[in-house]
Amino acid sequence: AEGDSLRLATKHDDIIFIDPLPETFKCPVCISVLNDPHLLSCCGVHICEECIKPIKANRQPCPWCREEDYVSLLNKATRRTVQALKVRCENTSCDWVGALGELEKHLTSKCLYVLDVCKHGCGASFPRGVLEVHERDDCPSRPTNTRITSLRKMMNERLSTIETKYEEDILYLKRQLAEQEERHLKEIEEIRKE
Repeated sequence: AEGDSLRLATKHDDIIFIDPLPETFKCPVCISVLNDPHLLSCCGVHICEECIKPIKANRQPCPWCREEDYVSLLNKATRRTVQALKVRCENTSCDWVGALGELEKHLTSKCLYVLDVCKHGCGASFPRGVLEVHERDDCPSRPTNTRITSLRKMMNERLSTIETKYEEDILYLKRQLAEQEERHLKEIEEIRKE
């Protein structure tokens, strides 16, 4: 279910908290904000799931109190509290402020200032707010719309047909004009001779 897991792609150093992060929400192993906090039965300390997994898999003692026999359980209440901490978007131009649990969603799909690479493979990268325009209008690698291409072809063929027709009409009119000029010149010469 939503809210059951928080996987942060960024570490604490990249997250801008509105209020200072309380020490109780920092993992003593990675020194970052708790990510899926596990409560250790021996000393009551919280550690990230990813930090405690290899320690438990290698049967090592508790990294905090060195107890050999302990259990680690996901603390959903602490996870909800951590997810609710207020943070700011890491992009300085963005004014988004929200819950830590929404930060990844904001960065991966909503923030207009995240740099994304053009999906057409031209190699260009733009802030998400500008990228759509590039991909639609400016990208030299964008695929052409076959319907638009066929409409352009049809219009060019019609234009060519019209131009050809008018060329023939223009040539005909020029011939008619030349013939009329020739007749008029002959008439003028005959009048002068008289």
